[in-house]
Amino acid sequence: MKTERYAFIFTKEEVRQYSELSCEQNPIYHSPQAAQELGYEGIPLPPAMPFAAYRHIEIPWTLKGPVIHRKQECRLHQVMYTDQIYTGSVTLTNHSSRHNRTFIQQDLEIYDEQENLCFTGISHLIAGGLNENHSL
Repeated sequence: MKTERYAFIFTKEEVRQYSELSCEQNPIYHSPQAAQELGYEGIPLPPAMPFAAYRHIEIPWTLKGPVIHRKQECRLHQVMYTDQIYTGSVTLTNHSSRHNRTFIQQDLEIYDEQENLCFTGISHLIAGGLNENHSL
C-alpha cells in the first residue's frame, strides 16, 4: 500500500521551533548568514526533521493500539532546505502478523522539485492490527 504524493514546505519558523525543541544550538538552523558561511544555499533542515512531513500526508490505513515504535532510520540523500517545495509519500513496505501483533515497516520518501530523492525515513512498528481505511 502506498499513499498519494503530497506537496509541502518546511518553513524557517518550523526549523527554529524544531531546533529549540531538540536543543539544537548550531547557528546554521537559525541564521541564513551562518549557513551560507559554511557553504549551504540557505537554512538546511536538521537531519531527522523531514519525518515531520507525516503531518502533511493522509495515511489510508490505521494501526490498532497499542502501537510501539521499535526503531527508526533516517537516510538523508541530499541536503534539504527551508522554503522549498518537496513532495512525499508513505509506503507500507512490509507487514506480517504473529502472536496477535502486527509488525509493520513504513517508508517515507521525500523528493525535491527536480524529482531527486532527498530523504528516506524508515519506521518499524508493532501494532495490535492494521486496518485499510480505503483502497488505493
